[in-house]
Amino acid sequence: MHSGTDADAAWFWEPIRLNEMVRSHQPQCVISPRSGWVGDFQCDEGTHETRGEIIPFDWEKCFSIAPFWSYDAEERVLPIEQIIRLMIDCFIRGGNVLLDVAPSPEGNIPVSQQEQLKLIGQFMKP
Repeated sequence: MHSGTDADAAWFWEPIRLNEMVRSHQPQCVISPRSGWVGDFQCDEGTHETRGEIIPFDWEKCFSIAPFWSYDAEERVLPIEQIIRLMIDCFIRGGNVLLDVAPSPEGNIPVSQQEQLKLIGQFMKP
């Protein structure tokens, strides 16, 4: 998208104008690169491993607690060991984690995801 292609339709949103408008109303607002152009931080999406050195700018790792970005009738979740490893790999490299949950069609968080969230909370507790 930054090279001017429209593979993901980012240019339909007029990203440069959009970011300028946001800054005019909220100068301190943090803009994600999902606006279609460069934001205040970078994103790495998915459950692939994070490797390498600490990078010198703000970034986040986005992934879902479920194997998908949306509701799964089978209520499958990633193994807690994989979730914790992904989080640690991000944190030790100076990143932030944005962990997605996949609610049911009724808006409830499935029990399988609640259980993983409780385990993450236990791990994160000082």
